[in-house]
Amino acid sequence: MISRGMGSIGGAFLLATAGIVTPVAAHASSGQAEEFEIASGIVTNAGRPQAGVDVVVQQMPEDVSAKSFAVKLVGSARTDSSGKWSLKISKTKAPTSSDGSPDLLITAVSDAATAVWNEPVVPQSGKAKTGATSKAKMVALDMKGRTAVQSPRAASLMRRYIKETHLSAGGVEPMASCQFYKIKDLPQSVIYFTRLWTDSQTRGRVIQSASSSHTMGAGYSASGDYGSFGASGTQTKTSGTGYDTGFTIWNSAIGNKWLYGLYGRKCDGSWTPGSFTFPIRATAGPYTTGTAAVGWCVNSTPYKAGWTFDRYANKSGSVTWTGNIMGAHMSAQSGWATTQRIQYHFYYSGRMCSGSSAGIFDAYNVRADR
Repeated sequence: MISRGMGSIGGAFLLATAGIVTPVAAHASSGQAEEFEIASGIVTNAGRPQAGVDVVVQQMPEDVSAKSFAVKLVGSARTDSSGKWSLKISKTKAPTSSDGSPDLLITAVSDAATAVWNEPVVPQSGKAKTGATSKAKMVALDMKGRTAVQSPRAASLMRRYIKETHLSAGGVEPMASCQFYKIKDLPQSVIYFTRLWTDSQTRGRVIQSASSSHTMGAGYSASGDYGSFGASGTQTKTSGTGYDTGFTIWNSAIGNKWLYGLYGRKCDGSWTPGSFTFPIRATAGPYTTGTAAVGWCVNSTPYKAGWTFDRYANKSGSVTWTGNIMGAHMSAQSGWATTQRIQYHFYYSGRMCSGSSAGIFDAYNVRADR
């Protein structure tokens, strides 16, 4: 149990965030800086829209292994009468990261409660017309049981933080004394990110480079107690470890061992409500475990003996779960790319099957079959 004087559990507090858009919308008049909507959402309490709730959007650092670190201000907004909010920023101040997907930390604060959400910036493509924007899918999180009730001190600190955020100019970070502190490294856990389904005459293979990108679950708890954490969005992390399984895997789940950290947030020397779990890095792999065979074949393509199915350069990955990050289930997803590949080799003639009407190179799940 972690005790730092944090508040008790609050009622239902829904924070829906939508994310991230391509910075292509420009002002009509010349001389004005280009702006685009980087994040938006809706805040409710027990299903009722909450007006006048302040929302702070910050960028998480790529490396959270340090004992303490600050977060970079992106901007802030306030919900309207319907609970909706939107943040527009200058194109020149758009967050950046080495992997192209900077991680945002979104904090919604009222006098009564705090809710948090992690959302990576996912660049949109194919819609870069002047005066147009493309928006990522809306993501909703039911925060019931995971919302920290504000103590008067914490509410005062967060309100001051947001007030200074609204007044800050040029993206200057107010209250530099607000920092995250790592309480401890958590026991390393194997997190499976995909499955290979094959028949007895076919073998599967996974190739991962050290720069492979994974979308990892983040967690939040009002109390910090084991088992009280719930999923609170995702962050993007590179694997940091490479491997090639070879054609040996048959009906198996594939994963990496990951290190997570447990964190708290302080402002002016006082803890703010809630505890956080963030992924730090992958430490080893591959890890495999047997998984039950499946029989679906919605869409199929014939493959001859000696042929190899090679899937790469798309974003179809299988979401799986682990249950041992402070007792919370954390999602994991790997975007297939040239640095992250899945292959099936046919020793006898057979077929590749997809689990949906999409083709085998686009479907969410695929398998080999005779």
